[in-house]
Amino acid sequence: MPSVRQRVNFIAAKFEPRIATALQAAFSNIKSQWTLKQIEELLTTGGVSTVLALLNTMNDQIASDIVPELNAAVSESGRISIGLLPNGALVAPYAFNVLDPSVSSVVSAHNASLVREIGASTRQAIVQNIRANIIAGNNPRRVARDFRDTLGLTAQQEQAVRNYRKMLIQKDKRALQARLRDKRFDSTVRQSVAGKKKLTSAQIDNMANRYRQRFLKYRSEVIARTEALRAISMGEFESLKQADDAGKIDKEVRRFWIYTKDERTRAEHRRIPSMNLGGVRIQEPFKTSLGLLMYPRDPAGSASNTIQCRCLLIYDYPEKEI
Repeated sequence: MPSVRQRVNFIAAKFEPRIATALQAAFSNIKSQWTLKQIEELLTTGGVSTVLALLNTMNDQIASDIVPELNAAVSESGRISIGLLPNGALVAPYAFNVLDPSVSSVVSAHNASLVREIGASTRQAIVQNIRANIIAGNNPRRVARDFRDTLGLTAQQEQAVRNYRKMLIQKDKRALQARLRDKRFDSTVRQSVAGKKKLTSAQIDNMANRYRQRFLKYRSEVIARTEALRAISMGEFESLKQADDAGKIDKEVRRFWIYTKDERTRAEHRRIPSMNLGGVRIQEPFKTSLGLLMYPRDPAGSASNTIQCRCLLIYDYPEKEI
């Protein structure tokens, strides 16, 4: 029989690929709305502002794909969270109500913020790409193609794609060190670097596009990994907060922060247990060197303090030694 903690981890493993797939599908659906010819014509007749207006509904489309998965993760986690409590901690029967206004407002606010962040960083990458194309004097067809292909990436990732393309053009051996490159092209790139065979424009386009696609997959997976765990932590906290508000949890129960003991864990997170000796109450925040956090991956924390965080909470009484 799996432990409740194992069941929580199972929820994460269940929703992470679903969120990643939903995000990739969202960008794929957005791209499919326009042909290169349509974008090119808009650029020619209406300019850059007209093309950027195509992104006005992007956030709504992203939300329609990923929010249902996020909500489902919150709901599923909330339903089993009571099982995380020590024996005797639940003093009265309780069932999580995910539709409670205090819960739905918190979850909805975070989802809306996440969608805005994804949309804003994507728009920034596209604007950066268009400017680079204009400075380079590229034709409208090239601008249109890059506009559509950039959808889903951050400005930093799109810059990495352009750098990779430049390496291929200049026969730079660093192209063989790009972490997300398609290694099936390595033999061809080595021949180019060695001066044995020149890459054609079509080959460079194909390699750069594969690199871009891998970045999109990578970004989707990073977001999904963080947001699946965040949704679970949020569901766990909101469920126990709801039970605590109703007086159904022993007031002596404490929450203890547990970090993953390996070299990938942030130094700031390693210090949290010692900064909160004896644990904290159900609705009490944890003191951290970067501010107060209610739980691991708390949306109130900075991105640098929460992205891909793997910390967890356990629940026990104050005398528990961690």
